[in-house]
Amino acid sequence: MSGLLIGTLILWLIIAIIVVVIAVYVVNWLYHRSSSEVSFVRTGFLGESVVINGGAFVLPFVHDFTPVNMNVLPMQIVREKGDALITRDRMRIDIEADFYVRVQATREAVAIAAATLGRRTLEPERLHALLSGKFVSALRSVASEMTMEQMHEQRGDYVARVKAAAAEGVVVELKLRLLAGKVPALQKYAHQKKLEDIEDDLAKHFGDKLSAEEKETLRLCRQLRNKVLHSDFRAARDKLSELGIETQSSGVVKIDLPVATVAEVSKKFLGVKAGTEGVPAHTLPSDEVYGWFLEASSSGDFQKASDAFKSAGAIVDRLANI
Repeated sequence: MSGLLIGTLILWLIIAIIVVVIAVYVVNWLYHRSSSEVSFVRTGFLGESVVINGGAFVLPFVHDFTPVNMNVLPMQIVREKGDALITRDRMRIDIEADFYVRVQATREAVAIAAATLGRRTLEPERLHALLSGKFVSALRSVASEMTMEQMHEQRGDYVARVKAAAAEGVVVELKLRLLAGKVPALQKYAHQKKLEDIEDDLAKHFGDKLSAEEKETLRLCRQLRNKVLHSDFRAARDKLSELGIETQSSGVVKIDLPVATVAEVSKKFLGVKAGTEGVPAHTLPSDEVYGWFLEASSSGDFQKASDAFKSAGAIVDRLANI
């Protein structure tokens, strides 16, 4: 009997060891831990869970797992030669700017990064491709409002204005994508490339909570942002007018100078002052990008566009609190 008892105990001990090993394996497989370098967002069953310092179980089929890089990521922007920036005094400058991007260690910031950028935070090349256009647009806008001398003397102010413009250019899109990520029926649109898809479905979802005017503001602001980023400044001014924002000519004119002599230049300038020379920039076709860039910069179109984006952002903020 003692031999049978010992055999039974050994059998149960083996079973217990197997159970413990299986349990440890399953826990190690299902339990995900964050680190100082990578946080994550779990969505699906029981709602959204943001994990910054800790861990959580991620079950197959019922949960989705999105890691978020918490490191500082350098992004270099180079504009030179044909892509050089143009200052207010119409000087071309080559510029090399380093931006440093990181996700703040807060639940809201990590949730926004997961909803808008997804796993691209772990892939610097894809992140650079996504954000570089917005940084270039910000650099162009700020450079157009400053002379070459001012840019050298006020470097701190220049950097601050670039940061503000870059942030303003992405805030509406970030808010729309975050809002889509919070609505279960719209979560599939949070990572869509076309912002129009998110905007249309949000409008349908919220229905009568959005007035016709607010829907039109969101639509026109999206189109306005696209026109600015694609350097179609004439169409951007048209969108400002559709938004009910008053625009006016800056007085910039285009003159033809077939012979670059002092006498010819003087003659042309005198003609411009007299109103007999030059073509007003606001009458140029859209493909005259340089002329329209000077026109939009000098007349304050970019600041008016920034104010319009803030209005659109306020609409999205209201929907997020419903």
